[in-house]
Amino acid sequence: ILIVGFRNSSDLQSCISSLARSNDEPPFDIFGGENGGRNAFDRLCQSLDDPGGVCIPEAPRKAAPYSSTQLVETRCFAIKNRDSRLHLSLAERNLGYAGGVNVLLEQSLSMPDYSGVWVLNPDADPDPSALKALVEHSVVAKKGMVGSTIVSADDRDHVYCRAGHRWRKWRTSLALIGLGESTKTPVEPNAVEAILDGIAGASMYVTRECADKIGPMDERFFLYYEDADWSLRASKHGLGYAPDSIVPHRGGTTIGSARRRAERSRLS
Repeated sequence: ILIVGFRNSSDLQSCISSLARSNDEPPFDIFGGENGGRNAFDRLCQSLDDPGGVCIPEAPRKAAPYSSTQLVETRCFAIKNRDSRLHLSLAERNLGYAGGVNVLLEQSLSMPDYSGVWVLNPDADPDPSALKALVEHSVVAKKGMVGSTIVSADDRDHVYCRAGHRWRKWRTSLALIGLGESTKTPVEPNAVEAILDGIAGASMYVTRECADKIGPMDERFFLYYEDADWSLRASKHGLGYAPDSIVPHRGGTTIGSARRRAERSRLS
């Protein structure tokens, strides 16, 4: 699981706490990156070292074969009550979101144990079965990149997006799929996949095979649209939707304001 942060230690701490409650299967480790400098990294490590938290500092359980001039330091934590580790790294500068993901992607895929990676926003609090649903759909449907049902943390009854976006050719813009729909409305994954052009960057599960074929994110997208470009390259390997992978999101646009913005777009 790859999580890139920028001076938002409380977000990362909450996200990691949610992941600590995940189902036992599939097993995972977390690779976190701090883009916001030494002080932010030290604050984050201190918050994770809190006795009431979910992490315990420890030495890495095995020698990591990976090193990068873009990472100044990596500290290892154990996640309490599960066989998972957090590898937390300090970037030598602000690499941007795509650059931050890429260095963690290279770090994690240098280890042979992982069959895929889950790129997750730091202000997300995934449900316990979210990763399980992503992996299972990827295997059953033979999809290289799979998205979740994204909801607002303040309104879990309505969908922010189903997996991601569709491309509006005549407007040359992206539109969220399922925006404002009830989460109780049953939806067939193949109906969403038929119009799915891009996986939302808040939750992107990518198989190792797909990641190897499409390569890293394009770092010319310093922030925003790196997910759309990565999805476009992954589309030939299959874009999928796992409806039972529920990922509440605390940041960004609320569902209500997103619907109003979409309505203004239709009227303009």
